[in-house]
Amino acid sequence: TVAGFVLSLLGHIPKEGEQARYNGLKLVIIEMRGLKIEKILVTRE
Repeated sequence: TVAGFVLSLLGHIPKEGEQARYNGLKLVIIEMRGLKIEKILVTRE
């Protein structure tokens, strides 16, 4: 899943607003529900 990919990039459970970058993409954690990533915004850099 995309959420699993972001978890592997960061190496930890993220907080809302946290960002990761990969291959010209910016991934922003928009919404968390407990330990689950609910929404991620993906944009090109």
